[in-house]
Amino acid sequence: MAIKTGKDELILILPTDKTTSLVIEYDQILLAHQTSSSHAIENEISSESTKQGTVRAPGISAESFEVGGYADTENEAQKELIRATQDGVQVRIWKVNINKNAEGKHETRFGYGYLENYEESSEVEGFAEYSATAQIIGKTQTGELDALPDTVIALAKYGFEKPGEYTGDLDSKVITTFV
Repeated sequence: MAIKTGKDELILILPTDKTTSLVIEYDQILLAHQTSSSHAIENEISSESTKQGTVRAPGISAESFEVGGYADTENEAQKELIRATQDGVQVRIWKVNINKNAEGKHETRFGYGYLENYEESSEVEGFAEYSATAQIIGKTQTGELDALPDTVIALAKYGFEKPGEYTGDLDSKVITTFV
């Protein structure tokens, strides 16, 4: 049995007006310090009473993504999240399973949408937190992404390191070059 945990998924977000090269810089679309995410699919059900009983039929379907985490003033994706919410810019959203499937790819759900809200809160003790909700246009699509860079996976979990392979602490480690 393969049970998913919360650390198995990451949300990537990219405003549609953001100019990018064909090579995506993941630090620009990966929301840093994610602590929660959800994907909801809801169906409105029409219900009418008749003499023979109740008649029900499916109505409008709606999807949304929610994401939350710790606010990071240097994370480009979080800055873009705020801008896209304020300016009403359409976004692309990916929900990525960071565990590779049998083909060595990442199962992903993708959709276009609009950010309904962005909220940032802070308490006297603890870190400032953000949360955002995106309403999807139409239906999300399933697909696969090629293997994500190790730096993206490292944000969700860290793996084995050889002595001298990296410098710095977990949050700011840099790969060293072997001579």
